[in-house]
Amino acid sequence: MLKIFITLLIILAILLVIIFYITNEFYYKKTVIPEATFKIINGKVITLASLRGKPVMVVFWATTCKICIEEIPDLVKLHKLYAKQGLEIIAVAMPYDHPAAVVKLARSMKLPYKIALDVDGEVHNAFNNVQVTPTNFLIANEGHIIKRTVGRIKMGRIKQIIENEIKKQQVAPVEAGMTRLKG
Repeated sequence: MLKIFITLLIILAILLVIIFYITNEFYYKKTVIPEATFKIINGKVITLASLRGKPVMVVFWATTCKICIEEIPDLVKLHKLYAKQGLEIIAVAMPYDHPAAVVKLARSMKLPYKIALDVDGEVHNAFNNVQVTPTNFLIANEGHIIKRTVGRIKMGRIKQIIENEIKKQQVAPVEAGMTRLKG
């Protein structure tokens, strides 16, 4: 009887993981981005609305998160590959992360992408109170969330999505120009 119970628990756990994955994938497709204002460590302030028309990756991380630190080289690669083509990466430190530790780590690692502090938790709250780090949101040119990843990103899949968004970004001005020429 115990074996049957354990087997049923394992099957239930697997089903819950599958349901979570499917729900997670479909829930965030076409989800409108929240209004968010990022306070970058260099003193600049950026709104998500001002980045419309570009693919944006918002990364919630912490200096004390081992996976977050291990993910940094992947984020640096993404920045090097796609920043000139329009990708914006904004890494948002969790509200509990001490600002001095965030700035120290960002400068010591010479992070090329934007690092934001969220001391008051406004950005954290805008993104449905992110609890787990790292949590990444990939936002389409049009301004909706197209991918949410909890845990380390899968580079192959993220690169594919970013490249599709960059292609759309390059096609849109051409189509707009053709429309104007016809009229």
